Amino acid sequence: MLARHDNVEEYEPDEGPTPEQIRLAQLERFAQENMARQREAAVDSELDRLHREYGEFDDEALFGFAVERGVADLETALRAMTFGRTAAVRRTEKRQMAAVAGGGSRNGAARPKAPPEHISSFADAYEAAKRELDLGN
Repeated sequence: MLARHDNVEEYEPDEGPTPEQIRLAQLERFAQENMARQREAAVDSELDRLHREYGEFDDEALFGFAVERGVADLETALRAMTFGRTAAVRRTEKRQMAAVAGGGSRNGAARPKAPPEHISSFADAYEAAKRELDLGN
C-alpha cells in the first residue's frame, strides 16, 4: 500500500529468468561449445601433422608429458619427450647397419671388413696397415 502512495512499483518475487536471459544463456553456451569444438579440431589436426612428420607415438603420453611440464606446443613437447629415445634408436640402428655390412667407419658409413690376416711380425703389421689405409702405392 505504501508503494502505491509513493508511486513506486511493488516488489514481486522473481519468477525466473526472462526469455531474453534464457536466449542469452543459450547463445553463450553455444559459443563456448563451438570454441571447444574448434580447439579440439585444431589439436586433432596438429596430432595428424605430428604423426605424419615424426611417425607413431602415444597421444596420451604426449598430452601427459606436455601438461606435466607446462609445455603448450605439442611439437616441442614431442621433441623433448622423445629426445633421449631418438638418439638411442639412431645409435642402435647405426650399429646394426655397421654389423650387417661387416664394419663401420668413424663417420658411421658402413664398409666391408677385410678378411683377417695372419700377422707374425712388425713388418707384417706395417704392410697390413698400409694396405688398410691404401698407402701401399
